[in-house]
Amino acid sequence: MGGFEELVSDETSRESVELNFALALEAYVGWLERLQIDRLADAFLEQCLRHVPYYTSHASVSSLDAFPIVGREEHLQYSDAFQSRGFSDTRLRRLSDHTNGTLGPSIRVYLDLPSFFDSNYASFIRFVQIKAGLRRLLIAHEPCIFVVSDSPRDGHASIIMPGLGETRAKRLALDRDRWTDVAIVEYLRAANVVLLHGKPSVLKKLAQLDRSMPGPSIRPGLLVCSGENLYQDDRLRLEESFECSAIDAYAASEAGLVGFECLARRGIHILTDHLTVEILDEQGGVSDVGSGELLLTNLINWRHAFVRYRIGDHATVTRELCACGHDGLTISELPGRDRRVYWQGCNRFESVALWAALQQCQPLIAQFQVRARPGSLVIAWIPADPQTASRSADRIKRVVSRQLPRLNFDLAQVETITPPGGKLRRFV
Repeated sequence: MGGFEELVSDETSRESVELNFALALEAYVGWLERLQIDRLADAFLEQCLRHVPYYTSHASVSSLDAFPIVGREEHLQYSDAFQSRGFSDTRLRRLSDHTNGTLGPSIRVYLDLPSFFDSNYASFIRFVQIKAGLRRLLIAHEPCIFVVSDSPRDGHASIIMPGLGETRAKRLALDRDRWTDVAIVEYLRAANVVLLHGKPSVLKKLAQLDRSMPGPSIRPGLLVCSGENLYQDDRLRLEESFECSAIDAYAASEAGLVGFECLARRGIHILTDHLTVEILDEQGGVSDVGSGELLLTNLINWRHAFVRYRIGDHATVTRELCACGHDGLTISELPGRDRRVYWQGCNRFESVALWAALQQCQPLIAQFQVRARPGSLVIAWIPADPQTASRSADRIKRVVSRQLPRLNFDLAQVETITPPGGKLRRFV
C-alpha cells in the first residue's frame, strides 16, 4: 500500500460496526422468516388493509389487482398514510433509506428489520450464487466484497455480512482527491476482490484510473452493476478492463433487489419470492408480461407499503425458462428512464437510431448524452482523447448527418455529464 492505508480506512467506529452487526443478525433471522411465510403476497396485502392508513378504507379488497396504482406523487403528498401503524420498536426510528432524487424529489423509505436486511445485505447473498465457486473465496472478517461509489455523501465503511460467513463488505468512495483515488486502486489490487459492485459509470472511472497506473491490475471474481443502465459497450469495456464477467442487476430503494442476470445473460431474472412486478402499458392496461412502465409491489417491507408503485422505469417483461434454471418472469429490455423517441416537427427519431450513428464514432467518445431542446437536439460529449477533440468533433458531425440527414442537432463538448453521485442517462 506504500503508506496509503489511512486514505482507505473505515470512517465508522468499531463500536458502530459491532452494533450494526448485532442488528443485522436479528434482521437476518427476520428476513428468512418473512420469506418463508406461506402465501406471502396475501399476508402482506392483508396487513396493509389492517394497518396502513392509505388502504384501511379498502376493506373489501381481496387481491392485488384491486389495489389502486400509485406513484411518487402520492407518496410525497401522503407519506405518513403509507406507513403501517403496527410497529412500536423504537430502534426502527433510524432505519430508513432515501431514493436517489436525481429525477425528482427524494422519498424517504422507512424499513422494518427484514427490509433493512433485504436492502443492505441480502443482495450480496444472491450475487455470490451467480458464479460457481465465488462463495468459497470469501474469508471471515476480511473484506472480500467491495462497493465503489462516487457520491459525495458516502464515506469509506465496512459491514459484517450475516449469511456469508461473516465476511465483510467494504464501501470505497472515489473522486475525493487524486491521492485517495490512487490509494483505492492500490488497495483493491492487493485485496481479495471476490465481488466488485457499483454503477457502471463509477466502475468505468475505476477501470480508467487502474489503467493509468503502473503495476498489476484489479482482478475481481465478478462485477455486478446496478444503479443506472448498463449499456452494452460499457459492459464490454468493463469486462475487458477487469477480465471478468459483468452482470446487470436492477434494484430500487422502494423495492430492494428486483432481479439480476445469470451468466447466460438473457435478461434480468425477477425475484418473485419477495416482490410482484406488473407492466402498465400505454393504454392503461396492466399485465404480467409486455412492454410499458413497471409497477412494483414490495412484499418484504411491512412498515412502509409500496403497492403497485409506479417506479418510473420502462421495461419489457417476458416469461421464459433459462439455462440457469430460472423459470418465470425476466426483464428482457430495460431502457429505464432513457427517452425512446425524439420529434422535430413531423420527423421521428428513435434513440436506437441515434445510438447506431454514434456507435460508429465510439472510439472517439468517452461519454455522451442526447438532450432535446425546441427544434433540435444537443449531443453533449466528452472526447476519448482531448488532444484530437476538434478532428473527432468533425467526424462525429459527418457521421451523424450522413446517418440521420433530417436531424437538426448541435454537438457540445463538455468536461462532465453526470454529476458526482448522479445517474448516467444517455437519452434525455
